[in-house]
Amino acid sequence: MSKRCIECEHAKSGLEENSAEFHVWYEGHISSCVINHVGSSCAMEQEVALKLWQRSEDSGFQYTTLLSDGDEKTYQYLNTKEVYSPEIKIKKEECINHTEDYDLPSAMEFEALRLDTALNEMLCDAREFADEIDIQANFELIQPRHRV
Repeated sequence: MSKRCIECEHAKSGLEENSAEFHVWYEGHISSCVINHVGSSCAMEQEVALKLWQRSEDSGFQYTTLLSDGDEKTYQYLNTKEVYSPEIKIKKEECINHTEDYDLPSAMEFEALRLDTALNEMLCDAREFADEIDIQANFELIQPRHRV
């Protein structure tokens, strides 16, 4: 989606937007103009996200987690729209490049978190396999499995 068209901007600066020449030029240009959104950038981001999420099902998958830049609006918008169904709630994770205000874990803590997640994934897989072949799995999961 786009709020700007370079050709329109050049024509406005060269012909004056309210002139008859501009209006004649614009009538010939309108069919190829790339402006397809009028409104705020935030609203455009939300509409683009909604289109992407809705289109995912055409490819046979569903997004379940939104990587956020710290802004809640798109996350809230997608959950309000109930993209897939009312039962499927979208989760939000913060992008590490947008978390200046947060206390980040040290490198050692981060590695431990990654290892913890990897081990948890392995345990989840083992539990699912054990259920499939009908044997008892004698271990506890420390957190629910993350689905991306």
